[in-house]
Amino acid sequence: MFAFLGANFLWATVVPLVVRGNATYALKDFSTVLVLCLYFPLAFLIRTGRLNIARLEDAFYWCTVVLAGWHGLMYVGDILFPGFYASYYDFIDFISFGTAVRTDVVFGFGIVRIIQVTSLFLLPGVFLSIRKVLRGNYLHLLPLSLFVFAICVTYTKSIWFGFVAGLFLYLISAAIFAKERKERLHSLAVLAFVLLLIVFLNFTVFNGTIFSRAFNTVRSEDSVSQLMEELEGLTPDDERYEKVQKELLDAKGTQYSNDLRAQQTQALLAKWKDSLTVGYGFGAYAKDCIRNETFPY
Repeated sequence: MFAFLGANFLWATVVPLVVRGNATYALKDFSTVLVLCLYFPLAFLIRTGRLNIARLEDAFYWCTVVLAGWHGLMYVGDILFPGFYASYYDFIDFISFGTAVRTDVVFGFGIVRIIQVTSLFLLPGVFLSIRKVLRGNYLHLLPLSLFVFAICVTYTKSIWFGFVAGLFLYLISAAIFAKERKERLHSLAVLAFVLLLIVFLNFTVFNGTIFSRAFNTVRSEDSVSQLMEELEGLTPDDERYEKVQKELLDAKGTQYSNDLRAQQTQALLAKWKDSLTVGYGFGAYAKDCIRNETFPY
């Protein structure tokens, strides 16, 4: 632990002072790394049997189930009562006297996206539920379905693609390396269940927007132009007008986001090449890596 702290402390003090000539933001960045020190006592306690990892994992799993339920509740609530999600945050602000850290309500594809920092915990939660199903606990198909629904309502492609990639890696490898034929078929059956559930939700609950948003990630400029031409040929009274309009807005937003990420990547790579070996230390930034108007870099 002291080696870990010592090595990182160099990048919080010596490296930024020598390479950059200042330690601006360095100690603040370093302070966020300190939480990783929890790894050492936790690993020790688990290794020596003083901490029951199975019990901790079970508690974590049920917390993520509650989190998935919260995502579903916020989405359904806002569908039935527009403004429900925002009113939840207003309530949190009220009971915390304005001190709570809140997430802005994000609109995308004509619906409210239920997304916040803790949404990432849906990913370990869903894989824990899959593991329980693979072990024969079929009642966990219900939490599994809830997790899939909650992941969908984030409308966040990085979470979607992370889930799908992990799903194939986990279940296909399980199907390949399982010793018994029954276990291999079991893994493929769970994979088929999740994929069919996603398809079912896309074409029913979400009216095709899940697949459309995922496709917008790789949509070409020509296809965006085709959407624009299609929209121009429709009137507000046409049945497809609203859907095409939402799809076009999301496609343009995705293109803008992709272009911005490409610019950020180039700026960061160019900066990194100037100090390949020791970097710039904690608190470093690249001025050409534009983030937003509030925090330009």
